[in-house]
Amino acid sequence: MAELWRLPARTVVELLRLGELSPKEAVDAAIERIESVDPLINAVPIRDFERARAKAARFKAAPTERGWLAGLPVLIKDMADVEGLLTTMGDPTVTEPAAISDIVVRTIEAHGGIVLGKTNVPFQGLGRDTDNPRFGLTRNPLDLSLSTAGSSGGAAAALASGMAWLAHGSDLGGSVRGPAAFCGVVGLRPSPGRIAHGGRGTKRRPLDTLVVEGPMARDVRDCALFLDAMAAAHPEDPLSFDPPRQSFAQSVATARLPKRIAFSVDLGGAAVIEPAVAEVVSRAVKRIAGAGVEVTETAPDFTGVADAAYDLRRGFTRQRHTRATYEAQKDMMAPILRRTVEDSFGLTLEAYLAAEARQQKLVTDLRDLLTQFDVFALPTLQSVPYRAGGATADGESSIAGRKLKHWAEAALTRYGLTLSWCPCINLPCGRTANGRPIGLQLVGRPRGEAALLAHAAAIEDLLGESARVPVTPVKERVPA
Repeated sequence: MAELWRLPARTVVELLRLGELSPKEAVDAAIERIESVDPLINAVPIRDFERARAKAARFKAAPTERGWLAGLPVLIKDMADVEGLLTTMGDPTVTEPAAISDIVVRTIEAHGGIVLGKTNVPFQGLGRDTDNPRFGLTRNPLDLSLSTAGSSGGAAAALASGMAWLAHGSDLGGSVRGPAAFCGVVGLRPSPGRIAHGGRGTKRRPLDTLVVEGPMARDVRDCALFLDAMAAAHPEDPLSFDPPRQSFAQSVATARLPKRIAFSVDLGGAAVIEPAVAEVVSRAVKRIAGAGVEVTETAPDFTGVADAAYDLRRGFTRQRHTRATYEAQKDMMAPILRRTVEDSFGLTLEAYLAAEARQQKLVTDLRDLLTQFDVFALPTLQSVPYRAGGATADGESSIAGRKLKHWAEAALTRYGLTLSWCPCINLPCGRTANGRPIGLQLVGRPRGEAALLAHAAAIEDLLGESARVPVTPVKERVPA
């Protein structure tokens, strides 16, 4: 048998289901891999190995009752509560473990997942790198000098280096999609409500539609499997809804190329894109068109969406920070978070209402576009993977020589799509001349994850980039 860490999650799950591999053997294999490579990467700082081994040893369900994951170990992002573990969000002052698990964690466990530990995040979930004063910097296994972006950077790095078959993430401004693109893996931001989260006893807001939980994996078919293990309605999450009758795993089993794709490399000029990103993404889309897919260069109007995203994020931030808490924590914050909190104190009601109105127009415009096309395609990130630890004073100052007002302009291809309520998935689509991975983002119709995953799996097969992970961590190999 090949080394377990190299196998797809669905293959390992099948071995577990057939009884050819025990949950304890799978847990031990994951622990061995983490202990071997994480000293170089720093992706899994919170570990629950002994409890995971105990749960694996007690995993007695019959093969037909083992759920979607059948005893597979998984990693949880350190922004979701796991009973008995700390939820630090990188804060060195947190000392009390969570009393109850988040709904999403309970759902994963009910479907046969065994929590192995928690992955690193930026302090309070916002930073150009996955870095915080408690656990430090997470490095990119594809090149240890590079950033993983944030905030699910620990999850993406763990997947790319074989420390996990599946990793939980969460996404507000692109926190699943961005790290997935930087690390050459797959990450899905589903529609709000697709995955129930929060619950009584947690700090999650029950009516929040900006933050969603999302599955991360090495390829689309594993991502679909993990979505099956995460998707659920729950009475403690009033926005959640039931999964479809046909599983997402079944949907990708009949992968099919879309018939019509709308494509824009720069959102009609609204997004600033580094030339190397535009080149790789355009080349990938040309290959898709060469396979018989009708590609039309078009996009909804994204004028003003970056400002709307920033103002909505300022409102989100203002609810979490008083001036007193800011003064107590500002020295621990990444520059990008510090500026956002400072700007949140100047948010006016008029600006917030205008941002909501702009979001509503985008939701309508993209919905209408997707009645004519199967998917909307665009770059996941606007810049190539950069060196870790290179944040500027305001988080993002420029891209391709163009000065930016705020970081939301540098995240428009991700954050703008957050506002649309549409599911979005990152696919590795190629590499730059110096070997840095680039992601293609595919956007589907609201609640259309099944079709989106089926199209993404077919495009993944065509491009072949997902087969390049997992890797053994690589020391610096390309110049800045």
